[in-house]
Amino acid sequence: TFCLRSGMQTHEYLDKLQDLKRYIQGRKGLQACEQLRQTLGHVFQSSSKDIRTMTGEILRLNAKVRQLEADRCSAVAKEKEVSTTFRHCLDAVQDRLLSVIGSTLDESIALV
Repeated sequence: TFCLRSGMQTHEYLDKLQDLKRYIQGRKGLQACEQLRQTLGHVFQSSSKDIRTMTGEILRLNAKVRQLEADRCSAVAKEKEVSTTFRHCLDAVQDRLLSVIGSTLDESIALV
C-alpha cells in the first residue's frame, strides 16, 4: 500500500477524514469544531507541506467560529454556518490529499 511520509497508510488518512465527516454531521457547534481542529492538526502536522497548509486553514476557520460565538449570533444561524464551513473544509482536505497521492504515484510510476 502506498504510504505518505508520515508513515500513515493512505487508507488510514481517508478513513480518518470519513470519520471526521460523520462526526461533524452527527454533532453540532463548537465541540465539533474543536475536535476537528485537534484531530486534523495532529494527523497532518508531520505530512507533506501541501497538506500541512490545510491545517493552517483549519485554525483560521476555528478562529472564525470563536468570533461567531463572541458575536452572539442566533444558535440556528451559527450551527448552520459552522456545519457548512467545515463540510467544505473537509472536502477540500480530502481532494487535496487525493491530488497529492495521485501526483506522487504518477511520479513513482514514471521512474520505473
